[in-house]
Amino acid sequence: MFGESKSHEARADTPEILAHSRALQASRKLRDAQRVFFIEGIRNFLSALDHEWEIESTLYSERLLKSGIARSKIRSLARQGIPTFKLSPEEFRSISTTQQASGVAALVKQRTWPLEYDGLTRGPLWLVVQSLQSNGNLGSLLRTSMAVGGCGLIVVGEEVDPFNPDLIRASMGSFFAQKIIATTMPKLKTQCRKHSLQIVGACPKALSTHFGFKFEHPSLIVLGNERSGLSPELRDLCTDFVYIPMAENIDSLNVSVAGSILMYEAMRCALQAESRKRHP
Repeated sequence: MFGESKSHEARADTPEILAHSRALQASRKLRDAQRVFFIEGIRNFLSALDHEWEIESTLYSERLLKSGIARSKIRSLARQGIPTFKLSPEEFRSISTTQQASGVAALVKQRTWPLEYDGLTRGPLWLVVQSLQSNGNLGSLLRTSMAVGGCGLIVVGEEVDPFNPDLIRASMGSFFAQKIIATTMPKLKTQCRKHSLQIVGACPKALSTHFGFKFEHPSLIVLGNERSGLSPELRDLCTDFVYIPMAENIDSLNVSVAGSILMYEAMRCALQAESRKRHP
């Protein structure tokens, strides 16, 4: 055992924490009611701590966990009084959804930012979604958003669950570095109009290509559903539309690919603008 805290020995509560972890993974209703979500994996665990998300409890298997840094963080959390559950490899695998269980998981408090957050107008880039079918796609988009220096995700309505375990897993830790804003369409529209924000929608019938368009700072990139595209509400929100040119025999791109292309084009525009300021 790599810690001396009694919380590491909470064997009597083990069946309950295992059942609770499974329930949180399966039920959005429970996640939202308790404002808690489940994460697993060394990268996610360390990223959550690095970005100061509140850990409600940790679960680990001494035999499975190989990361010295993660072990040290678990000891530190236990000393702070965070409930910590030592599991057998079999118990840990019973809550793991990965092919190779890492040996560390946690229950984390949900955290969202208000729409009035001033970073909405100062940050370089935000993603806006209302309905996506694949949580994995959204997790991949957050990885790209972090790579280009984007601020985070604006979720409109109730269809998208930003704390879905598939999304968290696909983000490879990037989720915790991004800000999540949950709002309604009327509120978002009011805030965007108030600050005259540039809101760019991806649409195959747009008149401008993505590389023929000047992304401003800040920009909101709006992505539609994988099958149906932008909803009428999202179209009405947008101030501009762009399309990504493709060969004739291709009718669409994966939404995470399309969104990543647009984000990198926005980053390129920002870098060019910065270069012109430095070298007029």
